[in-house]
Amino acid sequence: MPQAAAGWWRTAVVSQVGGKVNEGRCRLQYTSALDEQAEPNGAKEWRMLAELRPAPPPPPKDWLAAVRTNEVLELARPDGWLTVFVEEKLLPVAEGEAPRFFVQGMKSELAMQVDASQLRPPVVLEDVQEGVKQWASAPRRAGPRAAALLTLRHDGKATHLVDQVAIAGAQPVHAAEGAPPTLIDEAVAAAAGEAELFTVLLKQEDGAWSFGGDGSTGFVSPLAPLPKDEHMTRYAPGDAVEISPTDEGYVGSWYEGKVIATSGGKPGELHLEYSTLEESESVPLREWQPRTIVRPKPPSFSAGTFPQAESFGIGEPLQFWYNDGWWECVTVPVPLLSKKEKRDKDKEAKAAKVAKVAKVAKVAKEARKKSSSKEEPSASTDAPPDAGAAADGGGAPRVCVKFLHYEEVHQDIDTALLRPCWVWRNGEWMWRVSGGALQYLTTRMVDGKSNKGGTVRPMAKKWVPGGSQLRLRLRRGKWSLADGAAEEDDTDASWLATLTAVRLEKSDGLVAHSGHARRTLNEHADADEPRPHGRFAPKKQQVVEVLQEGDGYDSSAFVADLLSIGGLHEEEAQVRNHAEP
Repeated sequence: MPQAAAGWWRTAVVSQVGGKVNEGRCRLQYTSALDEQAEPNGAKEWRMLAELRPAPPPPPKDWLAAVRTNEVLELARPDGWLTVFVEEKLLPVAEGEAPRFFVQGMKSELAMQVDASQLRPPVVLEDVQEGVKQWASAPRRAGPRAAALLTLRHDGKATHLVDQVAIAGAQPVHAAEGAPPTLIDEAVAAAAGEAELFTVLLKQEDGAWSFGGDGSTGFVSPLAPLPKDEHMTRYAPGDAVEISPTDEGYVGSWYEGKVIATSGGKPGELHLEYSTLEESESVPLREWQPRTIVRPKPPSFSAGTFPQAESFGIGEPLQFWYNDGWWECVTVPVPLLSKKEKRDKDKEAKAAKVAKVAKVAKVAKEARKKSSSKEEPSASTDAPPDAGAAADGGGAPRVCVKFLHYEEVHQDIDTALLRPCWVWRNGEWMWRVSGGALQYLTTRMVDGKSNKGGTVRPMAKKWVPGGSQLRLRLRRGKWSLADGAAEEDDTDASWLATLTAVRLEKSDGLVAHSGHARRTLNEHADADEPRPHGRFAPKKQQVVEVLQEGDGYDSSAFVADLLSIGGLHEEEAQVRNHAEP
């Protein structure tokens, strides 16, 4: 049973276990949560073993008698089991019938009446002894739900809170198709008409507040603009580099090459030779280019540090191997195709595969003719130099990307043709990640030793270029904008929120980018509000993520072992950072 998304469990049958190409994965054939028999032509998908669990046993016969308001349960839906909570327990229509329940989705706006037969209690697999697990009930009650849409004004010098609209309980944040707009929809539309105004949505789910975007539907954090590079990199003849041509049709691409000469051309230019672009057949392209579009060749990075395709969110910056170079792109949803478009796309893919096979065969044949050479035939330039055999797919996960500077979209991209979005600024390598945040890299490995070959791995520390941070406090149900960073003013606040807004290129105003919220330690929570103690298991050294705050971290988190809960304060925890030696 794989966890398809937050709050969902889907029922499936394992049809194949991955080999070398799909090591650590299973191919699944999905069934309906309402019908445990797999459909012969049901949806199939490769998923990580860590995402699977056995199907839980049926619940005890009398479990419904103990169900209370706000109890968290799982609801059978056509696509799987959805996590919900009980809003109200309804009386049976006739004597002898089972009770009905009015439930709401924990992470969705679902609200409906359901039969008792559609519900089951949540359960977890617990370690009884080494190598032995058993099912255990995991009862808990849901916390409150709410949302607040804040309208702020930035006049170029300071930011002010202009207005806020709040909703609570089952009220929807956005209107359904064809329905009149909600209060939040109206507030977002009103702010869109003024350049100085921008909006921020804060959402409360299960008692916890979090950043919800700018209040628009389908919000994706905008890419923060890159900072200027104020460092002049020195090059010598023979240095391996990457060049980003500024010619129309090549903006946002990076081509590998080397430096031929550093003098002899115009001031500030380098004489370069491309590795994959040719002047004529077998003659590499050479040209003078300004050093501002040249950078060193990126280093290698530690295995397992570049996320799997399943971890890519929408709008994730990447670089895609295309036409013999690396092109800047972002992940996008797969567009819906008509039957005709799908047939045409399948024909194109088949023709491209045939052409690729023919090209590889031709290259191999020509290489065998060169009797004087003892080298192996070179790999096809349709794949990156380090992609190897994985570039042919072999069942590997695929994603859909759009070029960052053009409207061109590429579907079903093999992950072997993708790499991190490398950025070279001020003599330092970084990765451009979600929202355009720049993630720091280090040559220091997990064992504490520096890699002599220059291999890097990502650090937890990252920053949003040009981001403006705002602090908000929740007092007695109202959010207010904090004037400074003095924590002594937070003594009567129940929640604190740190938000980042950015100014996009060719724009004078700010837009919401990212943020997080945390409950203050002095807050005496409601009895129904979930407490951290019940969610964590320090005795088992549970692996957790720890949110970092402060300059240079911008809502980033590091992975750690939970050692204990409670210290100077009952809600403090002691952890051991995985990244520290």
